[in-house]
Amino acid sequence: MSSVAELERLRIATIERAQRWMPIVIALQGAEAMAMERFLGASVYRPPYSGNDNRDKRQAALGAFKNTFVETMPASRLVNHLFSGMGAGFDYFRMIFNNLHGGHQQTHFRPQYAPAPEVNAFQEVRNRFERTLAEVSRNLELLKKAIGTEGKVMPTDHVRNAYAVMLLSPILYPPTAHPDAERTELQLEWQMWLYYLSYALEQVRQDVSRKRARMDPLVDLGPMFVRLKAILAKSDGAIHAPEQMGNLDRFRRDCEEGRITSNSLQVRTALEIPLAVHFPPAVKKWIAADGEGAREITKNARNYTSTYEARI
Repeated sequence: MSSVAELERLRIATIERAQRWMPIVIALQGAEAMAMERFLGASVYRPPYSGNDNRDKRQAALGAFKNTFVETMPASRLVNHLFSGMGAGFDYFRMIFNNLHGGHQQTHFRPQYAPAPEVNAFQEVRNRFERTLAEVSRNLELLKKAIGTEGKVMPTDHVRNAYAVMLLSPILYPPTAHPDAERTELQLEWQMWLYYLSYALEQVRQDVSRKRARMDPLVDLGPMFVRLKAILAKSDGAIHAPEQMGNLDRFRRDCEEGRITSNSLQVRTALEIPLAVHFPPAVKKWIAADGEGAREITKNARNYTSTYEARI
């Protein structure tokens, strides 16, 4: 088990299936770019100050992204989740070699792999994805060499577990179809607006002070509500407004007249982007596991993944 030949098959399968994931990553990147363009294009500031809200909008878009999930995986840590079994497997093999060769100073196998840092947008996912794939492939090569030249008897059960936990990597189970581009664009833009509303309402509050000081108001919520209505109309029921926004005309009046403020706003929700992917039950459990849960799965990974090995 976990011979050099098996690890080579795993390396090839990882590269091939990552190539099938790549169009999904590119599609999400493109949908985000289109959503951001429309989001930034509808300013709540009146001319000539249109666009002065872009800084707040980018902060809102970041908040929206941090609460977006791709097939239950947090978008900001999507790359880590996709390759998570690989990282756990490398650590497991490192500990096996540590035990064989006198501790962490051993040089037979010392993986050069670190979890990818969180990203702030789908446009950052692609580069991180490509770099992580290269690191995984390189470490599988190092592992093949270490096992192929190992003179001591390796503990069979631990080796089986270390290899099996790699098979839990979601990257090995690619989607069968791309997400709907227009629907994803609309979902992402809607999410951005939900996170921006508190910023807009703060500007409405400041406009009240401007009017009292006999200054011209700066805010016009009209363009924002045009976009909100357009998104709902085009989504064909795929997007549901939060209860507080159930009637957009009334919601707009309540915002403009101060009955809804940034403190009383309750519209932020998580966005789940589903994919046409069929993860085995053990992979779903692995994705959902916390640190302790992942360690428990790792201890008995061979019992979870024995039926999947023929797919590699």
